[in-house]
Amino acid sequence: MIFALSAALVLSAQDGSTLEAYRACAEIERSRARLACFDRVAAGDPALAKAAEPADPVAVAQAAPEPAPRRVEPAPEPDPEALALIQQRLEEAEARAREAERELLTARKEARSAKKPPKEYSANVEAIGWAPRGELILRLDNGETWRQLSSDNTRIPERKRDEIRSVTLKKGAIGSWWIEIEPLGRRIRAKQQED
Repeated sequence: MIFALSAALVLSAQDGSTLEAYRACAEIERSRARLACFDRVAAGDPALAKAAEPADPVAVAQAAPEPAPRRVEPAPEPDPEALALIQQRLEEAEARAREAERELLTARKEARSAKKPPKEYSANVEAIGWAPRGELILRLDNGETWRQLSSDNTRIPERKRDEIRSVTLKKGAIGSWWIEIEPLGRRIRAKQQED
C-alpha cells in the first residue's frame, strides 16, 4: 500500500512531458525497444523517449548505399635470398626430424629386446613357500618370485622341499612357463608374481 502511494506521489510530481514519454514508450510494439525507451525516461531524458520505434531493419538495409567493391592488392614479390634461407632451414629441420625418428625406433627395438626374457634360464632357489591350497611358491636368487598354477595338479611333498636347490625355467606356449625342479625330476606350470 505504501509503495502504491509513493509511486502515485512521484508520478503526480512529474511534469506532463514525462507522463507523455511513458505513454509513448507503452505504444512501442517491440519489447527491446519499449524497454530501452522506459530506461531512457527513467534516467531523466523524456526527449529521447519520444523517438519512435526503430525503423524496419530490412527497409534500412535497402535504403543504404551499395558498398564499393573491395580492391585486393597483389602480394609483393618475395625476396629470393629469404626464400633460399627458409628452404635451407626447412630441409635442416626435416633432416633432424628423420634422425630423431630413427633414434626413437632404435630405442624402442632395444627396449623390446631388453624386456623379453630368455626362453630358458636357470636360477638358484633362495626361499620356498606353500600357498593355502598346496601350490609351491619359489623365490629365486635373481629376485623373481614364481607360484605354481592352481590348475597344475603336480604336488611336491613338503618333506622334499629341502632337496630343491635350483630350477630351470622354460617358456611354454601362449605365454605360459614351466619350472623344472632338477633334483626331483618334476615339472610344474607356474606364473611369475608381481612384487
